[in-house]
Amino acid sequence: LITCNPPYVSSSEMAAGMQPEVAKYEPILALDGGPGGLNHISRVIATFSSLLAPGGYFFMEIGAGQGGAVKELLARSDSDDLYASIDIIKDYSGRDRVVQVRKNDQY
Repeated sequence: LITCNPPYVSSSEMAAGMQPEVAKYEPILALDGGPGGLNHISRVIATFSSLLAPGGYFFMEIGAGQGGAVKELLARSDSDDLYASIDIIKDYSGRDRVVQVRKNDQY
């Protein structure tokens, strides 16, 4: 099992301003995910599968609305059919919040 909570807020969202309770307690490095919010996410996707055991699960927090882009990044990185499943889990307000990946048993 691997879990990850990388910075996923886009730089433009950061520039527009964060909610006071977030801005007051969270360092910028923990939030800013680059222009589209995917800089750190794409780096994690490029490396996590080599660390995950066969049949293992990977969970990563993502930003609202990033589910499609994250699934696409995962699909493009899966040329060897490493993943048995890729699912986006929504939060209670119906927004994309977590990607769940299960690695195939034979890898």
